[in-house]
Parts: sequence; structure tokens; C-alpha cells
Amino acid sequence: KLAQPNDKTVVAQAVVDAEAAHQRYPLSRGIAHQYGEALIAAGKYDEAGAYLREQVQLYREDPEAYDLLAQTYSKQGKVALQHIALAESYVLQGGVLSALDQLSYARKAPDASFYDQAVIDARERELQAKRREEIGDKGKKDLREAENRPAFKAEMHSGPEDNTRTNNPSGSPFSNQSTNPFDRLRQGSELTPGRSAR
Repeated sequence: KLAQPNDKTVVAQAVVDAEAAHQRYPLSRGIAHQYGEALIAAGKYDEAGAYLREQVQLYREDPEAYDLLAQTYSKQGKVALQHIALAESYVLQGGVLSALDQLSYARKAPDASFYDQAVIDARERELQAKRREEIGDKGKKDLREAENRPAFKAEMHSGPEDNTRTNNPSGSPFSNQSTNPFDRLRQGSELTPGRSAR
């Protein structure tokens, strides 16, 4: 029924149906979301805002409720609160950097009150600490992996070439190649001792 937002009677009936379903199944998250969507579609933004604020207090781990709350604030023209709600949704979905971006937008919003600024500051500090912790844990994990990885060993020879390496006792086509990089250059060029390159 919400797919026909231009038909006021259909939207009004959708609100009635969603409210009845919500009364019957108050713990259903899907029905709670539908009820919020119906209130928004009906233009009952104050009612939707109050309902969705209650939902995010009861179910703090529900990113869809925060998305709907952000949508409600958008319809009401509350830009700072919209971005704060979106930031919480992103945090729940693992997007800490996106959440910090949303908080930055909220800080710059013209309607951000002193209270909103205080909430933004506190939440930014929490998320930045969380981000530093994630980076620190990743750095420690990378360091542990590097310590457990076998070290790369390369041998450098500066003396006369050891001729035993060029012997090929195994018959393998790869063991006949010298490990000295200058030998490959000598073999690949037409230079002979005493001649100079142009």
C-alpha cells in the first residue's frame, strides 16, 4: 500500500493497518519498520519522529530504525539531527569513517544547537577512539604476521664466481642458471672483454 504514496486514502489505510499489526506483534522489527514508513508516507512526521526515537532507544542495534529516523528528520528540515541519526546507522553497519563524515556534516548544519554540538563532540571522540583501536589492532595483527613469516634470504657474492653453480648435476633446466645478475648481462650481450659499449 505504501507503493502508492500519491493516493491519500491508500496511505491512510496503510497507517491503520501498520498500527494494528504493530499492536498485535509489538516485537516484530519488520512491522515496526513498516509502521514508521507508513507514518512518514502519511506526512505524520512528529508522530513518526516520536515513535522512531522510542524504537532506537529500545533497539539500539537497529540501523534501519536510525535510517527511518534520519528520513523523518530530513522531511522535517532538521539537518543536524538527520546527520546524527545517519552516523549511528553507519556505526551499526561498521562504517566508522562514514559515521565521522556524517558527524562533520551535522556540526556544520545551520540548525545545530548547542546541545547537538555537545552530542556531536562526545560521539566523535568515541568513534575516533574506536577507529584508533581498530587501526592499532590491525597494526598489531600485521606485526605478528610479519614476525611469523619466514625471512627473505638473499646471498650476495663479491668474489670470483663459483663455477660449481653452473654445473647441472640434476638435469633441471632451471638449475643451470647462475645466481649472479652480471652473468645474465654478460650472456645476453655481445660484449667481449676489452671491447666497450657504444
